[in-house]
Amino acid sequence: MVEVPMLVTYNVLADSECPFHQDPHHPGQDHHFHLEPQKQVPAPSRARQLDQGKHEMSRLSIQLFGSFRVTLDGEPVTAFESDKVRALIAYLAVEAGRPQRREKLVGLLWPDWPERSARASLSQALYNLRAAIGDREADPPFLLITPQTIQFNRESDHSLDVALLTELPEDTTAAQLEAAVTAYKGPFLADFSLPDSAPFEEWLTTTREELHRQALEALRRLAAHHESRGEYAQA
Repeated sequence: MVEVPMLVTYNVLADSECPFHQDPHHPGQDHHFHLEPQKQVPAPSRARQLDQGKHEMSRLSIQLFGSFRVTLDGEPVTAFESDKVRALIAYLAVEAGRPQRREKLVGLLWPDWPERSARASLSQALYNLRAAIGDREADPPFLLITPQTIQFNRESDHSLDVALLTELPEDTTAAQLEAAVTAYKGPFLADFSLPDSAPFEEWLTTTREELHRQALEALRRLAAHHESRGEYAQA
């Protein structure tokens, strides 16, 4: 049996868990991190292997094709306090393959802000995001948080429409292609933008164009499959 490496995540109560915890002698600057171990979860892998009998915790659904939509237990999540928080979860979900350094996220969403203010804003956005999606109650958590990085947990109980397209396997089946094409309900984050964040806008445009290209390719392959089987009505 192959051992699955375990990753210990933490609640970071200073810079990520409590945005108002600051050094009284240096307002606006965080100096101390108080770490509380969360649950041990398997290190992120490409394939989710959740036990089908263990869906007791909240299920998070993230839809980024067409209009932005997030639901928890089937109910729309409406507690996001700003578009920066929506942008944060969208970016973390799409770029879940690796941990995202905090300074990178600050530069992405608050590029023109003073460093202290930008870091405080990231802390506040993360605090709001975790509360909105029930991250503290989720097992395993939706977010893997350290003092240096934040990563969306691909092993958490969630669904992401973008992944149906971007994670198509080499030996893709017709059913998988159809699911990917069906998931593509419109351009990635259509009508969403952060005018005051050029780096995010650049990422958004590049990602939108690439996903559109992948959707067209999936549609072409699906049509070719149906034609090869003489299923012209489906093609």
